[in-house]
Amino acid sequence: MRTVLLANAGCMTTDELAPPAEVVIGGLSSSSSATVLCDEDRAEIAHGRFLYITECAACHAPERVLAHTMNAWDDILPRMAKESKFSDAETAAVRAYVAAVHRWGDPRAGHTTPDG
Repeated sequence: MRTVLLANAGCMTTDELAPPAEVVIGGLSSSSSATVLCDEDRAEIAHGRFLYITECAACHAPERVLAHTMNAWDDILPRMAKESKFSDAETAAVRAYVAAVHRWGDPRAGHTTPDG
């Protein structure tokens, strides 16, 4: 089942706002500059996405991950982590997910990362 959220840009599915971890991981692994991820990294990215779409959305509508550069996320995440009372591990997991999305982009939707 796909959840649909109302976002600033209109109605978007959760998968459009925050691509599934397995899609991002698969995209990183199959890219021309393939990223090697160990099981721990994959689990952290998956947990980060889970937190992003559940905990972050508990307070506000989640934004499309690629709506902000990584520099912007590095300013946003510490503030939001403090607000949400995330542990250091939870904060690191959300950052790992966001960074993975930025490294991958979203070629399915024709998106590339704002950083590159």
